[in-house]
Amino acid sequence: MIEGAHGQRGSGVVVAVSLMAVAVLLGGVAVTTVDLLRAADRAQRVANLAALAASDVAIADRAQRVANLAALAASDVAIGVVSGRPCVVARDVARQQQMELDACEVTGSLATVSISLRRHGVTIQKRAAASPRPSGVWSALAEESSGQKTGARGIVVYREPSDATSGGLLELEP
Repeated sequence: MIEGAHGQRGSGVVVAVSLMAVAVLLGGVAVTTVDLLRAADRAQRVANLAALAASDVAIADRAQRVANLAALAASDVAIGVVSGRPCVVARDVARQQQMELDACEVTGSLATVSISLRRHGVTIQKRAAASPRPSGVWSALAEESSGQKTGARGIVVYREPSDATSGGLLELEP
């Protein structure tokens, strides 16, 4: 028996080295698989963010269109084309599109509105002005950007109800 044992000498080392090589190979495969899964997860998150960004841009564009429509509707009421109260009509236009009217000012035929929409935890706010006289819109936007709003008799302001106010239409006196 001793003679046969000499032929097997060192085979345990070969088996041990082979097992270590398999273990290293499996470890490498596992690390590569984990890296691929992480990369796929990262790519999915980037794709989700890109889709959300595109969606937010589309929503912001839609919000601007709604602000424009609300301002036009309020201006139409102010000049008598449509019956009603300008800021109530503007509020109804915004609400039909699941948006809120934050502010509405009407001076003569010039209507300036601000609407908002909350999406993905972010508030999107848009402003618009409308008047049959283009110069009225441009002067209103210039006053707004310079921060020098001038008071005028008969300005109507609409504010949504909040905890501090009852909301509604208010007549402001200069």
